[in-house]
Amino acid sequence: QGVVQPITLGQDGVTVLCDRDSFTLSAGVPGDEMALRVRGRAGQPDPHVDVITPSSDRVPSPCPVLEVCGACTLLAMAYRAQVSAKAYALTRIVRNMGGGNIKLGRLEGLKSPLGYRTKLLMPAFSGKGDRLRFGFYRPGTIRPVMAEHCPVQHPLCLGLLAMVRPLLQKHGVKASGQDNKGGWLHGISIRVDPPTGAVELVLCGRTADPPGGVELIESLARLPGVTSLAVSVTPKRSSYLLTPPFTLLAGSGRTPFTLKGGTTLWLSPGSFFQTSHEGAQQLVDRVEAFWPVGKVKLMADLYGGAGLFARALTGRWTKALVVERSKEAVADLKWASKKLPGLEVWQGAVEDQAAAALRRSPDLVLVDPPRRGCKGAVLGALNSTPPPTLIYVSCGVESFMHDARILNKGAFRLTDISMVDMFPHTTHLELVAKFEAK
Repeated sequence: QGVVQPITLGQDGVTVLCDRDSFTLSAGVPGDEMALRVRGRAGQPDPHVDVITPSSDRVPSPCPVLEVCGACTLLAMAYRAQVSAKAYALTRIVRNMGGGNIKLGRLEGLKSPLGYRTKLLMPAFSGKGDRLRFGFYRPGTIRPVMAEHCPVQHPLCLGLLAMVRPLLQKHGVKASGQDNKGGWLHGISIRVDPPTGAVELVLCGRTADPPGGVELIESLARLPGVTSLAVSVTPKRSSYLLTPPFTLLAGSGRTPFTLKGGTTLWLSPGSFFQTSHEGAQQLVDRVEAFWPVGKVKLMADLYGGAGLFARALTGRWTKALVVERSKEAVADLKWASKKLPGLEVWQGAVEDQAAAALRRSPDLVLVDPPRRGCKGAVLGALNSTPPPTLIYVSCGVESFMHDARILNKGAFRLTDISMVDMFPHTTHLELVAKFEAK
């Protein structure tokens, strides 16, 4: 028997402490008293554990595959308790790094913590009778978990999935096998824009020519809201589905993603956009809250993607320089920049471009690196040529703390941190931090 421990930000699953031994479960609620059946040489707990005394924060889970899926660790925890637990966990981390003078904002959470994922990305599997099914992989395995009614996916995504699957089956589309034999389809991606109902649909398959040909393509293109239909071509099945090249089958090739104030990003498949539409808007709001008063003459947006922050905050800069590696994102931003005088786009790795960007003497630099954080060359360039204000957007708390220590020891002082619960029911937390040059 054991007790589920308080969460650690960014961890996979939750920790159960049993006397001197600890085990990791894919799901649980801090404070639960559990009985675990440990099996195998690795000492792994049985996924079907028994909750002896539930935590006061435990609520009925809306997901029937919670324990075996592993994606939503905290789905059986009351949402307000999740928000409080994440905020407290970050408070402890900041305190331990000596952040007594750092202002820590309040974590508000999302208004819609269920159905918040506006991008659905699911592998395809063969069910009974070779029936096409969609879901996820069990943690650490290639065994499927069917999840076509996943409660955290946006209703528009699930609704379109329910219409796509019978069309694929009607035209003889079958799932590829893990041995790279069998059918054509590796998986499916559906990305939606809730304000407009626009849909980007991508089939992930072995070739650019799906079974069913023109008839299937026309049937899919006629589905409600579909503005772009494409194929991501990968001859062999892999753990990540969306990889270039993308072949446009129907539609405009770009799908609108709309923010408040009328900002619309037109994105092609492969261009990154936040998984939660509501969370993306909160990120923009947090960044704007840390913006200097009035307009800046030049802002440099490193790891800028398709220009979420540069586009959403056009009224806060006179000139903007966006640096991004992704060719798809850069193409989308250059296409949009024709109507945005003062916006300049550089394509390339940020670590190769940062020093040159900083030599332009921007008044404000914004970095939004991948989960692993900024490369050493980027941190070195920032410390060598510090802008007056640095805003750091992070999806990895551990890597952010590592980078923050280097920046604090160098040319900056961390003054403020705000939080966005981009991924409810998980231990992940998005941060927006403000640094000032010393």
